[in-house]
Amino acid sequence: MLKNYIRRIIKFHEAKKSRLGLFMIMLLFSNVYSKVDLGVMAGMNHATLISEPQGLLMISNNQYFGAGAVGEYHFSKNVSIRLGLLYLGKGTKFKIQGLNEVNAKLDLENLSLPFSINYSFSVPYIQPYIHTGLFIEYNLTANLQYKSPDYISNEDVKDKISDHNFGYLIGGGFKKGIGKLLVFTEINYSRGLLNLYHMDMNSDSSIYTEGIQIFLGFKYTVF
Repeated sequence: MLKNYIRRIIKFHEAKKSRLGLFMIMLLFSNVYSKVDLGVMAGMNHATLISEPQGLLMISNNQYFGAGAVGEYHFSKNVSIRLGLLYLGKGTKFKIQGLNEVNAKLDLENLSLPFSINYSFSVPYIQPYIHTGLFIEYNLTANLQYKSPDYISNEDVKDKISDHNFGYLIGGGFKKGIGKLLVFTEINYSRGLLNLYHMDMNSDSSIYTEGIQIFLGFKYTVF
C-alpha cells in the first residue's frame, strides 16, 4: 500500500509539472507579436548606369517608372522583413564627346525581387522607418536609342546585356496606419553589383546600375 501511495504522489506531481509546462508554452506563444501586411507600391526610379571606364561617354540620369506588389511580416512592433516583386525601369542618357548633336539612351526593363529588413521607430501619428537589404533582377528588355536632328535609331541590345543582376539597397520612409490600412512613402538608394556588359568576354568595359527610387504605396493587414 505504501508503494502504491508513493506512486500516486509521483504521478500527481508529474501531471502537475506537465500542465504547468503546457501553460508556460501557451503563455509564451500568446505574447509573440506577429502581423502580415500585403499591398502595392509605385513610383519613379531616378536611374543611371556606371560605366568603367567612362571614356568618351558623358552619362546623365534618366527617369523610369516602377510598380509592383509588396508583403511584410512583422516580428514585433519595430522589426519586420519585407519582400517585393516589382516591374522597374533602369538605364541612362548619354552623349559622346565631340558629337553634341547626338543624344542617346539605354533603357532596361527589369523584374526585380527586393528583400529587406526594416526597423520602425516608436513615434506617434506618423511612424518613420529605415531598411536595408538585397535585390535580384531579371532583365526583360534592353533598348539602345540614338537620336539626332536627322535620324532616330533604335536597337535591341538584350543579347549584349546580362540577363541577371544582383545588388543592395538602403533607404527609409514614413508610414501612417488607418485601421488595418497602412499608407507609406519612401526613398531608396540601390546599387547593382554585377557587370551587365557581356558583349565581349575579353573586354575590360563594364556597366553597373544605380538609382534613387521614390515610392508611394499602401498595405493592408491580412492577419
